[in-house]
Amino acid sequence: QVPEAPPVVETLTLGADAYFDFDQATLKPAGRAKLDRLANDLRRVPSVTSVLVVGHTDSKGTDTYNYRLGQRRADTVASYLVSRGVPGSLITARSRGEADPVAPNTLPNGRDNPEGRALNRRVVITVTAKERVISQ
Repeated sequence: QVPEAPPVVETLTLGADAYFDFDQATLKPAGRAKLDRLANDLRRVPSVTSVLVVGHTDSKGTDTYNYRLGQRRADTVASYLVSRGVPGSLITARSRGEADPVAPNTLPNGRDNPEGRALNRRVVITVTAKERVISQ
């Protein structure tokens, strides 16, 4: 008996430049276009077992507020994928708020770092399947 191949796990990060303005959970046109391609990929591959959508924020605002904003961003992306034919049963949407920055929100001198904060405003989508899914 041949052992089953391990699942293929791929990640797609939707950055603030194309997806979310400061304090917003509204998709921009470039974000919708990328999600349209992802939805096509997800519908094309029948072996997809899960799509995890995680919303992130920068550190402006309270932890509680940012957690909710991250959840709104994740929910926006999840709802958009469902509207494009991806089964909702595959999708889990959650928030990490400001907990997992990928860039400093402030500069070493303590001043604001708008470029870093913009990088932290993102949604990370992790797709698990038996084969490669993401074509972009």
